[in-house]
Amino acid sequence: MKKWKPRYAQMCQDLFAYLMLEKKTNLTYVDVGCRDPYENNNTWFLEKTLNFTGLSFDIIDYSDIWLKRNSVFIQEDGITADFNKIFKKYEMPNVIDYLTRDLEGNGDRYKGLINLPFDEYDFKVITIEHDAYRGYDQSERQPQRDFLESKGYVLVASNVCSHAGDQQEDWWINPKYISRDIYLPFVSESQKFSKIFKFCGYDVDLLYDEGERWKNESLVKKIENLHKKNYMAGERAKELQINTSKSAKKH
Repeated sequence: MKKWKPRYAQMCQDLFAYLMLEKKTNLTYVDVGCRDPYENNNTWFLEKTLNFTGLSFDIIDYSDIWLKRNSVFIQEDGITADFNKIFKKYEMPNVIDYLTRDLEGNGDRYKGLINLPFDEYDFKVITIEHDAYRGYDQSERQPQRDFLESKGYVLVASNVCSHAGDQQEDWWINPKYISRDIYLPFVSESQKFSKIFKFCGYDVDLLYDEGERWKNESLVKKIENLHKKNYMAGERAKELQINTSKSAKKH
């Protein structure tokens, strides 16, 4: 088996959000259990290429290494944090585009999930770890599914498997915001994450390349526009100087 080396998220969760949200820019996210800001991170690609902003939580203090990210890092326990209060403090919209959760501890993922303010906030896309391959069906996978289904969410890719074939995650959407024609091709059961994208006609490396290329092209356009503005400002200044000089000679 060829060794998998993630470019961004461990199982391309970011690409699932990227496609479900139709590659839109300047959206929002909440990442609970974020860990490292770059390596195997589920939101770095979205922030880097599409200007996503959001809140990243972890029980361990990673604040020093998160300083270069544009998002806010908050050291909090995902099971006990007052997310409603925190969301209001940072003026998060009532509809958050992407929620990703990756807590450790048998039963902790579910406890952390129901601690989120689902009655006050909607999430368009959710990727959540359940680690059923460890025997966490009754403590994690099933209660997570019961809860999210009760809130109106649709399970799109169930038991998403790692490169090694372990059933680790479920990927969800909110049908109020994600249309059926967008998510239907991704409906799957117990498939490796790479195969899910392949079945839908996507190459994950090409998707990452596409996002990075868009970012680079956007930077070039911004620089070109800035040069154009500076040039026009310079020309106006020259014209003003000439007119001022002519006026002074008349007097």
